[in-house]
Amino acid sequence: MMGPQGDAALEEFAARVVHMKGIFRLTAEKEKSVQASLMEWLRASIWWFLKGKAGLEELIRGRPRHLDPSDPQWREQLAQPHVDLAKCWWIVTEVVPLHPNWVGEEEPRSAVTTSSRGSTRASESERIYDVVEHVLANLKALMMSMSRNNVMPPSASLIQGQDTMIWVPYPSFSLDVKTSLSGTRSKSILAEEVQQKEMYNLSSVIPLADTPTDFYYGRMFVTASIFTDDQNTEPISFACVVSLIRDRTDYQIKMLICSQSELANLCVQPDRKLAPSWYDVQWRTRYNGLYVSLPHGYTLSLEFNEKDFKTIWNIYDYTTKLELSLQPISDGQERFAYEVTLRDFQLTDPTGSYGFPPERIPRCRARVFKRIAVKREPTGDRRIHSGYRLLVVTSPKTKTLRSLTYELAQQILINFEFQNDGDVNAKGAPVLLMRLPRREAQISLFMSFNDANERNTLYYILNGMSVTSHEDIVARLKLDNVSVKPASASAQQELIPATDPLKDLQWKDLVVINRRAEEEGESIKTVGSESLRIVARHAAGALTDRCNFGPGELHLRLPPSSPPSLSSSTSSNPSPSAFATNPFPSNSLAPIITLLRAPATSLTSSTDPRATSPSVPSALSTILSTALSHPTTRTYTFPNLASLHKFQEVLTGQRVRFDGLAERVSISRKRTGSALPGLSKRNLEARHVRVQIVRGLSGSDFGGAPTSQIALFFEGFPAADAMNFLLRPTDAYERVEGKHAPKDKERESREGSPALGGGGGGGGGGGGGGGEGKFGVRLVDAKFSLPNRDSGGKEKERDKEKESRWRMSRSGHGNAAGQDPNAYADGEGLERRAQELGLDAALGVGGGRDAEALRRRFVCLDELEFAEMHDDVFIGFGSEQERDAFCDALPAAATTMSRGMTFKRR
Repeated sequence: MMGPQGDAALEEFAARVVHMKGIFRLTAEKEKSVQASLMEWLRASIWWFLKGKAGLEELIRGRPRHLDPSDPQWREQLAQPHVDLAKCWWIVTEVVPLHPNWVGEEEPRSAVTTSSRGSTRASESERIYDVVEHVLANLKALMMSMSRNNVMPPSASLIQGQDTMIWVPYPSFSLDVKTSLSGTRSKSILAEEVQQKEMYNLSSVIPLADTPTDFYYGRMFVTASIFTDDQNTEPISFACVVSLIRDRTDYQIKMLICSQSELANLCVQPDRKLAPSWYDVQWRTRYNGLYVSLPHGYTLSLEFNEKDFKTIWNIYDYTTKLELSLQPISDGQERFAYEVTLRDFQLTDPTGSYGFPPERIPRCRARVFKRIAVKREPTGDRRIHSGYRLLVVTSPKTKTLRSLTYELAQQILINFEFQNDGDVNAKGAPVLLMRLPRREAQISLFMSFNDANERNTLYYILNGMSVTSHEDIVARLKLDNVSVKPASASAQQELIPATDPLKDLQWKDLVVINRRAEEEGESIKTVGSESLRIVARHAAGALTDRCNFGPGELHLRLPPSSPPSLSSSTSSNPSPSAFATNPFPSNSLAPIITLLRAPATSLTSSTDPRATSPSVPSALSTILSTALSHPTTRTYTFPNLASLHKFQEVLTGQRVRFDGLAERVSISRKRTGSALPGLSKRNLEARHVRVQIVRGLSGSDFGGAPTSQIALFFEGFPAADAMNFLLRPTDAYERVEGKHAPKDKERESREGSPALGGGGGGGGGGGGGGGEGKFGVRLVDAKFSLPNRDSGGKEKERDKEKESRWRMSRSGHGNAAGQDPNAYADGEGLERRAQELGLDAALGVGGGRDAEALRRRFVCLDELEFAEMHDDVFIGFGSEQERDAFCDALPAAATTMSRGMTFKRR
């Protein structure tokens, strides 16, 4: 109820239009019997209320600002809306109370309900009474507004020249047309009776304002026409009112199409199972209209004015896009990840582009979608993680819908804070505050949760730390340090600050997540795994590296010896007793591994600015951008070798059987047909070489047994910086001791010559003391390959061939860039080219010899180079125990050399 002010405003209006009652009665009796049904009168009252209100609003909105409200010409234009409102007043105050079926104040609703509980008449009487009260309340509210704005009708206003019609004329239709317009497909009497009962709830058929179940967004009067595909029939037109509402539990709108009579009662809604739906609507933008397909082959055409058509289209388009944004993109590039209903949400946006109010909004919904990019390769399409889409949308219980969509790309640094809500009513609710870059400004997302688990889950998902039902944590290791740098020295000087921003972070641990094995005992796939990722956590946040390696993309390197900070505290000559308990006896080895990564959207970082120095967030942003556009090296430092080897195992699928430091590695004189220019008449000697033997956790794709490999990492060796090759069970391995070891004649004549590898990596000086590598193993007739150092050689030809295949594939998929050889010449195209071609091409772009030298420092365990050379390889250790540990890791037993003779296979 509106109270005394509403009653006074309605009485004032009644006093000004009371003289119109007689004219209205005469007109109604002429058009139709006054004894029409009560529901027909109520529909008429609502019709004229909406008609009069619409007329007033249009005139007031269109009035020029400089126009005096008392201007006679403008006041004359208000006459017709006043007459229409007077019709509504007359019906609800004069006609309805005198109707035979009216149950008014003389018989209260409670009495009716109690005396007739369960009867159809009681429920109908309640609905009718509710409609009358609803119309009167809205009429009083409008009268109050008219009084405040001085647009009340004049006293005893003239009615001549105005439309006094009460009943809008409608054509007489056949039964099938009436059934189609009534909103039901059935022609049965029972269905019509059910539909007739539903008509009594007029607030849901011709709404005036918001209801407990729906939000009301406006109405517009239109001309409707119904026609068929038969060209011999003419369209038949009639007047309708279109109302826009939205269910308080849904995001999409409904369109109500109603006539003044009970002829048309249609509801166009989102659910296509309840026709007509929005799928049955054809928009005619050019003509400011639309078609609605009806049962029995009929089509309803609605014609709007330009303003009303834009209104209904904009509301429909906005709510439809909002509804679609709540679902993953249908092309398979998104997957649903998480949803939570926030306790409170507040957006701080300096630009105001999202339209959110500055105050908190309760019950907002937050959804996270994982974005997937498809990379086409000769072996098939590979899906790669490319970030997240964060969506925050207001609750459907809020009338004004707003949404925020933010693309959390991999190169974006997430600045976050964990807080507790200080609001009195929040009672210390957990809060996640995120600061995200957007163009030149920064937006802040304040999200309050119902419990800490909801907050933590959202944080874990955005950082790649959440483990899904088909994944497992395959390793959890202590971590000392992480470093991410551009692979080339020139890029390091240009992009990375002088001090490593990651060095000062307090690193805690490292977690490796991968897909769970489908069957017990089955090895976990690493190369090509869409789930493999490394999460390095520090006191201020986390750094996540998604390792979706393709074949030949995992390149790694181990340092030949410890840096001074590590080797100074350990002995380079362990005691014999140490070998009994340590399978990797060289305790001078550095537990460090470096990965060479191509440009990719694989790196994600989040940090709490409160726990770091002010320069760290900006430096981390630079690192993320660099990893997107340049090849990078990512170095992980562990507290011990056991952690390093476990990390290698879960990352490569190869278990470390031996890890040691060889004092000398010698490759015998080359054979005919495998010439190495400049080094054809002498042995190739290297000192202080990191040696690993690894064995696959599973066999080959063709069901073979697991294979073993040896990986050698050199420093200052002119022939190679790193190499790896297969160790076969059928190969011959010989133990070599003392005088049977090959002599280092070059070292005897010229100690420590750089040309022969005398410049080792430290960790033991010149190799004396422990026998100078006299305890060794000869790999007889080993099959291996040494990297080609010629920049114009095979590697360059391989890169050209790979790029040619890539361009053809781009062209084959209809991409214009594949047809234009210069389409990816610079800028963003260069980054895209490098990402799609992979590491070889990324390093080759302007890299020259420096790029090839960098690539030669790493080995790839899943794709081996063709074994061009068949020569003996001698690996010498400083002690017998270390040599024996190496032999134990070989795939076949090593024999003892006798009389200095070697039998080689030809």
